[in-house]
Amino acid sequence: MFEGGYEKLRRSHRQAIERALVMGQGYVLDFSNRTIAIFFEDQLGIDFYSDKFAFNGDSKAKRLRAIFKEVPNLKLATILEKLWDYRTSLPDNYKIDDPDQEKALRSEYFSCISLLKSSPDVPIALDALERFDDSDTLDNLINSIERDIRDDRYSAALDRLHTYCQRRFRKLLESTGRQVSESEPLNSRVGAYLKVLEADGLAPISITIIKSSISVFEKFNDIRNNHSLAHDNDLLDFREARFVLDSIGAVLRFLKSIRGDCF
Repeated sequence: MFEGGYEKLRRSHRQAIERALVMGQGYVLDFSNRTIAIFFEDQLGIDFYSDKFAFNGDSKAKRLRAIFKEVPNLKLATILEKLWDYRTSLPDNYKIDDPDQEKALRSEYFSCISLLKSSPDVPIALDALERFDDSDTLDNLINSIERDIRDDRYSAALDRLHTYCQRRFRKLLESTGRQVSESEPLNSRVGAYLKVLEADGLAPISITIIKSSISVFEKFNDIRNNHSLAHDNDLLDFREARFVLDSIGAVLRFLKSIRGDCF
């Protein structure tokens, strides 16, 4: 299984990236020092000329390789997608003359992106989100969560994920005929829905796991209020925020798999 990280990609993948982005002589496509700094800031929120990306040297290609090594897999996939989009906007002389070779290069490049997106360091919460109604509010909420996670802004995503969970468990309970008050906390909603699952005959081991998660959702209330961007808080550590996202996402993904008929 692919374990993640630019350096653990196959040699053919790294060669395809370097060839597509014309990195052989220290350059990156047609970027100047100024335009590559603007591109990375505007498109990716990355300070291309930060000192932390200078450990391999100061050419554009060396800095880009340093960025590749430093960012999480999902962020790396986004960078590669943005750079390919930029490449397609350039004159044809940045493409390979032989159409078959250009097609093969594209295939290798995007197989790398697919591998990065499916690798273990991608937070599980992304594939746990479900658009369970047609409202613009829900769509905007999910888009915001996905954007924050892809930009590695995990503490920002926590606030919105809490709102999403409130809405999702309310919808699940209402689908069973139970009314939910606005003031009912998230952990109470999870506990109430657990009783529904028990009545439906969910396996005891699954009941035990979800029952143990009620305390996680109770703590999620505190994290949302005191360690996210919901207020002027001291944010949760990057690694801890991601761990919370993974843990909440695991429950949501399980419910999505067994209760998809509710949406």
